[in-house]
Amino acid sequence: MIEDQKANANGFYYVRLNINGVWRYIAVDNKLPFSGDEALGAQSFIDNESELWAALIEKAYAKAFAGYDIFARNVPRESYLRDLTGAPVRKYVPLDP
Repeated sequence: MIEDQKANANGFYYVRLNINGVWRYIAVDNKLPFSGDEALGAQSFIDNESELWAALIEKAYAKAFAGYDIFARNVPRESYLRDLTGAPVRKYVPLDP
């Protein structure tokens, strides 16, 4: 999903997402939202050694949908999985015994 593991010469990473059935490359930088010393948003670990990939994917997704408030909306989880993989997603509900 992240095109290259290092930022390009302009300081951008390119994240590939499937938005509404179309693959898009979304350019994001590594400037992430903070509140004081605490990082906001996705992290791969809960410490100062966290990897950047989770936050970059989240930032690209927020950019594609015009803001981080997309995560506060009532969006089915299946939609996120479809946008991340491009594969059809179907929710299976277990039958009552």
